[in-house]
Parts: sequence; structure tokens; C-alpha cells
Amino acid sequence: MQAIILASGRGSRLIPITDYHPKPLLPAANRPLLDYLLTAVITTGITKILVTMGYASDQIQQYLTNSFLAPHIRPVLATNWEHSPLASFQSVLPYLSANTPCILIPGDLYISATNLQQLTNTSEEVALLYDPQTRRPGTLLQLDSSQHIHELTQSPAFIPEYYSGLPALKATSAFFEHTLATCKGEPSTIFDLLQCWLAQGQSIRGIPVTDEGWFDIDTPADLVALNHHILSKGWPPTPVPAGTYLPPNTSMSGPVENDTLTIGENSLLEGPLLLGAEIKIGTNCVIRDGTSLGDHTIVESNTQLSRCVTFPRTQVPPNAEVTSAVLDTKGNALH
Repeated sequence: MQAIILASGRGSRLIPITDYHPKPLLPAANRPLLDYLLTAVITTGITKILVTMGYASDQIQQYLTNSFLAPHIRPVLATNWEHSPLASFQSVLPYLSANTPCILIPGDLYISATNLQQLTNTSEEVALLYDPQTRRPGTLLQLDSSQHIHELTQSPAFIPEYYSGLPALKATSAFFEHTLATCKGEPSTIFDLLQCWLAQGQSIRGIPVTDEGWFDIDTPADLVALNHHILSKGWPPTPVPAGTYLPPNTSMSGPVENDTLTIGENSLLEGPLLLGAEIKIGTNCVIRDGTSLGDHTIVESNTQLSRCVTFPRTQVPPNAEVTSAVLDTKGNALH
């Protein structure tokens, strides 16, 4: 088994965050999204991972080079990544092992190894994960009595009796070769290839996820929700990031002053909460409920943060009250 992670896109729905941080490197519980995905892939037993790079490729390349999983990763520069997601995918085709099944995943997907294992375990030629519980718009599918997909659609609203599809696909090289050669028009996404495959009377097996450990990160709200999930249900990640973790139903009060953490008088911190290295929190602050502060974050006095995510070296201004937001390095809240 081999894996392709598409990490070359612009992340336009997360602008202005992605003006400075490529989407796969956005932090959740102070670790890049791509870190969780690579770890999940390796945990399933896959040891050959191709990662496409395009937008901010220098940052992606540096991260992959320094990753503890670097021996298993082959970065591939997609020179035409701006054309379409499928163009990025095609850049890795020369590096795939022939006749070896492949897992294809976008670099902004958080998925547990348990769920990803469902794809690696199936003997079906083509299979797509779906969520039998969550109801959300996006890629939707209907199943027949044998759990094969008989209709795929994309919708901005959820449609009753459809299931939410995950952008995680298992396929053989024959699937990619056949659909790329026979699809009418110019397909631009993997979804187009799946539609083409179905239209030709071929089979796609629907594989249900078995736990709630998946998030498709499209908006700041998605990142906030994932951050809260990790801190409240998925902790600790491996490896554990540096800093201080407060579990749910625990608290810490100021003043505190040591080499890695400063908390001013009359400040209250309530878990679940993650404080990175060298955090400074002013007086009369309240920070709670799934907030993670990146390394070297400074929170000025009289500030309240709840369910927030900050990047390293963020400076949160005084007298701020922010809920469910990603804060850029200047403390601007992006909901």
C-alpha cells in the first residue's frame, strides 16, 4: 500500500490566514495538520508516502525535511498546482508503484488512524469513506443494499437520505489510468474521476468511518472545532508538543512565573487548554474551553479567550474578548 497526500493547494477559503501559513501547516493543538495526517498514515502500516507541494512549497519542504517521519516521505513539486487539484495529483503518477493500491488524501484532512485503517483493510478496487452519523454539506453519496455507491453529488446543503463523504479514497493504478484516459471534457478534481467511474458502470464501495475522529478543514471554525476535539477527546497527541496541558475540569490561577510560563495576578485558566512554550499572560485574564496558545504567545491584561487558536508569537491586545476564533500573529480574530 502507498499513500498520496495533496498538500499543494492555495487554501483560498482560509485567506488571510493562508497568506502566511500554508493550509496543511495550520496548527491544531500546536501541531501542524499535516503532522497528524502523516502519523495516521504511518500507523496504518503504509511506509511509502508521496506529498505534493505547490503553494508555499518552501515551507512545506522545510517541514517535511525536519519531520520525524522524513524517511518515509517523498516530496513532489507540482509545478502546475494552480491549474487544478487533479493537476497536482498527476504530478505524482510517475512515482507510484505499479499495481499497488493507493490511498489518496488531501493535506487539510484530519482523520484518525482507526478510520483510515478502514480503507487499507478493504479488498475493493475503489473505495471511499463516508460518515453514517454526521450530516453536513459537501460531497454526498447514496448507497445500495450492498454498501456500494450508486450516486455521488456535491451540494452546499445536506440532502436527506444521503451520507457525508470524506475526501479519502482507496484506488488502484488501473482506476486512475482508466478514468484519466476516458473522462469526457477536462476533469479537474478527484470527484470528477469518481463520477466518471460510476457513469461507466464501475463500482465504488462505501466504507463507513467508525469514530468521530475526522475533520475537513475549510474554515476558521473547522480549525477551532478540531482544536477543541483534540484537547478534550484526542489528547495526548504523539509526540506531545512542548508546553503545559490542562485537562478538562482543571484550572490554574495566577500569579505564576517560571522559565516557560508567566501568568499575572487575578488571571484564571480552565481546561481543556494547551499553553505552548514561553507563554506570557497578563493580569485579570480568563482563558478557557479548548484554547491553544502557540509558543511565545503574549496575552495582554484584561483579556478573555474561549475556544481560540493562536499561532506562535501571537500578541493578543489588552481588553479583548474573543470566542471561537483563530487569531493571527497581530491578534486579529478570524471566525
